[in-house]
Amino acid sequence: MSAAKTLLFVTSNANKLAEVKAILATTGITVESKSIELIEIQGTIEEISKDKARRAADNVGGPVLVEDTALCFNALKGLPGPYVKHFLKELKNDGLVKMLAAYDDKRAQAVCTFAYCEGPGQEPILFEGRTDGKIVRQRGEPTFGWDPIFEIGGSTYAEMDSYQKNKISHRFKALQKLKAWLEEKHGGGVAPPPAAPQRIDRRNLGGHEVAQGGNFFDSFGEEVKPRAINIAGDGMGIRKETGRGWQFDNPN
Repeated sequence: MSAAKTLLFVTSNANKLAEVKAILATTGITVESKSIELIEIQGTIEEISKDKARRAADNVGGPVLVEDTALCFNALKGLPGPYVKHFLKELKNDGLVKMLAAYDDKRAQAVCTFAYCEGPGQEPILFEGRTDGKIVRQRGEPTFGWDPIFEIGGSTYAEMDSYQKNKISHRFKALQKLKAWLEEKHGGGVAPPPAAPQRIDRRNLGGHEVAQGGNFFDSFGEEVKPRAINIAGDGMGIRKETGRGWQFDNPN
């Protein structure tokens, strides 16, 4: 990465790009974007994110940042998780809500994973953020994927302005870890405290959330070996190889 700290964010989603730019606006990091058609494998969020980052790095021949998003229902053992974009396309938000009609437990997790790859042949590094909430009937403007049905603190994402959302969202939490790593790696010191994200106007962005990725719930029966270093004190962190198995269980 250059001294100017320019990130090439591979995405075609205008909403995601705007949020990333707003959250990183105070860091001096310049975010550029490129839309690339990438084959997406099936698997855990870690497998999907790393494979996507490798393919993107091979395509551009240099450093890239990619992102995957998952929506995990506790009552369904983490589903739809990595496949929520397909569920959303076919069922819409009302259909996602109806998936929990038979269950009292409406709790859910919004999961964001950024994967940074230095270039072809390099091992991607993952940065994950999770926000606990619950699934509710649609409230707010339906301009960004499943935002209208994910509630936290009494408001859905869609009812919040961008400033409110960008202080608590799964994407914000993941980017805090990315910012800290970039500062440590390229800034020659410890990352400064996170600054408040800037407000952005999302009214004319259009489009829908392209939710990708997965989750690490052990109810799927797969041994996951993510890499964990807690740098934020919140149970989430940059994952680095520890050489041991690690599983993220459903929250209580």
